[in-house]
Amino acid sequence: ELLRVVVLGGSAGSLNELRTIVTSLPHEPGFAALVITHLDPGGESQLADILQPGSRVPVEKLVHLRKIEHDRVYVLPENAGVIALDGHFRLTRRQTGPNLVIDACLASLAQDPDVNGAVVILSGTGQDGSGGLVDLKASGGFVIAQKPQTASHQGCQQPQSTPDSSTRYSRRKISPGAWSDAS
Repeated sequence: ELLRVVVLGGSAGSLNELRTIVTSLPHEPGFAALVITHLDPGGESQLADILQPGSRVPVEKLVHLRKIEHDRVYVLPENAGVIALDGHFRLTRRQTGPNLVIDACLASLAQDPDVNGAVVILSGTGQDGSGGLVDLKASGGFVIAQKPQTASHQGCQQPQSTPDSSTRYSRRKISPGAWSDAS
């Protein structure tokens, strides 16, 4: 059986949308969710603690070599990257230069034969995620990108590639109860 992983990727302004999505998940969604945000590498992230209240699934800070399990939400820790390999999440060191942690994760999901991947790209600035979603789509993955005009933050990232029928955009701002409408 393939592991199903949905990456929730965003940066500035995505906290409200992440909270809405995580608290809207059913008790057993049938996939693992991986939250990747651009965090200050020097500070300690409290994102897992922020997302847990109201969630019906366990939310945990990701640790190195964590076996991927459905019905859980994993949160990437500060100052790290992540790849999927052989049914596990493996933490990597944050690279110097542009922080393209979403791209690296999506590319690894596209290459892992044990994983069926999807991604939801949320608001933020920069282009992280736009390169990896091309890899993920090419491997049969599903992609949803938040429309810039619905983002809480006005610098919503846009995919570099031209959207096709396998790229879906949410129709409105994500709000409580709207997650199923946005997919």
